[in-house]
Amino acid sequence: MLPSARRHTLQRVLGGMLLVAGAAAACTAERLDLENRACSSNGECMDGYECDEARNVCVREGTLDGSGGSEGDGAGSPSSAGTAGSDSAGGGALPVGGSGGEVTAGGTAGGGVPAGGAPTAGAGGASVGGSPSGGTAGVGTGGAVAGSGGEAASGGAPGAGSGGTAGGGTAGAGGAELAGGGAGGAGVAGSAGVAGGAGVAGSAGAAGDAGSGGAPGCPAGFGECDGNPDTVCETDLTTSVDHCGGCNRPCSDAGVASLQCEQGVCTSTCGLGRANCSQPSAPNADDGCEAVANQSALCGGCGNTCSHSGYQPMACSSVAPHVCACTKDNECRLTGQGDCTVSTGLCECDGTECRPGEICVAGGSSVVCSCNGSGACSADETCCQSPAGCVAVLTDPDNCGGCGRACPPGFDCVDGDCMCDGDGDCNAGSAGSCDPSGVCVCDSTTCNVGQRCLPDDSCG
Repeated sequence: MLPSARRHTLQRVLGGMLLVAGAAAACTAERLDLENRACSSNGECMDGYECDEARNVCVREGTLDGSGGSEGDGAGSPSSAGTAGSDSAGGGALPVGGSGGEVTAGGTAGGGVPAGGAPTAGAGGASVGGSPSGGTAGVGTGGAVAGSGGEAASGGAPGAGSGGTAGGGTAGAGGAELAGGGAGGAGVAGSAGVAGGAGVAGSAGAAGDAGSGGAPGCPAGFGECDGNPDTVCETDLTTSVDHCGGCNRPCSDAGVASLQCEQGVCTSTCGLGRANCSQPSAPNADDGCEAVANQSALCGGCGNTCSHSGYQPMACSSVAPHVCACTKDNECRLTGQGDCTVSTGLCECDGTECRPGEICVAGGSSVVCSCNGSGACSADETCCQSPAGCVAVLTDPDNCGGCGRACPPGFDCVDGDCMCDGDGDCNAGSAGSCDPSGVCVCDSTTCNVGQRCLPDDSCG
């Protein structure tokens, strides 16, 4: 028998060992199996497990990382299965499955069989050569990645981007599931493509240039002539002597007594001895009183000639101002008697003095004075061919001083001269006054006979 002290010591040692053994036995009790239990609401599982989100169940840690083996495509004889993983001594790491055996000629690839503990799937065996009659595949991987959305259409024709192909995940390659291997989860559906933006509209064509002439939008007979945007279409082109018939088209003052524009045409009155016969229309420039009216073919006014059928033509003489006058006897008679008084330019028929422009014609047993084959004119008239007939050139404002020579509007004809008889007669664009002598006064300037007050207060 051992001494008491040693016996007590040994008992204490053995008692401690028993306590350790009991604790170890307690620690090796079976663990709670949570395989395929539902994951918690926040996607978590107990220690040693992880959540398979595709199925929303708990699986052992590492199960989701197992990769399937490659399919064999040889036609050889099968090799032996892979060696199982070995257990580690008490409380060691979980065993890992052995790798599959090599398939040489059409054999089945065997996954390694795990030995004890929570298994991790063995990798499928690789194929070597031969025609494909592959071995059984290893564990399937997870689902394929979702299809990506279509690209947005670029500008131009608006085209919607094509939607991504909704890709269900491809099931894990392979067939039979090895121990511990989980099937691949379904792929997430691809999101729809973003619609293409609308194309950009084309630019509008440039506007054409405005045509020449009056400003667009002006009423007929008006023009934008001063260039002032505040006074658009301010000019009356029918009456303005500076813009007659068109902007910047003035009536010429050559040989003119008084400038005048009527209906867009310069109808200026002329000084004695000149005539306004051509009267060009816009856009041609005006030429004023261009004709010299002291010749046989044009005497006093436009169209007035000194010719008589069968007679020698008379002359346009200053003896009878701007009217036809004889210069020799045979200009007064065709047959019978008739004489010319050269000093006066008048014909005398059987002792009767005729009026300017008249000739002698047979009248029964005598010869008489005649105007254009008709009766004789009165004592204060002149025989004209244009206008045809007897006119009072000393008092007629339409034939003042000569056949066809008109006075300005409102003027009187006094002794063959055009005279104003009121202030209103002088206004040809600006107010003026009529002097008692019958001439206009414009802004203190006394005008010549027959002139009026223009818009700039000048005489013309």
